[in-house]
Amino acid sequence: MTKFEEFYQNLRVKDSDPVRCEVEKHVSPVSFLNWKRGTFEPDARWWPIINDIAVKYGYPKPYTL
Repeated sequence: MTKFEEFYQNLRVKDSDPVRCEVEKHVSPVSFLNWKRGTFEPDARWWPIINDIAVKYGYPKPYTL
């Protein structure tokens, strides 16, 4: 399981749509779905953005920079 896939699966139900919307402000819906399904892991350039979104919603950072 990839880190993003694990991170997204562990979100509270009420947070899943807002987190998806925040991520899709930066990447395409197709990229998001590939990350969510574990087909691909986000490139390192997206890690700080994903970490910021996680912290914004009260979750630990999924990526270590």
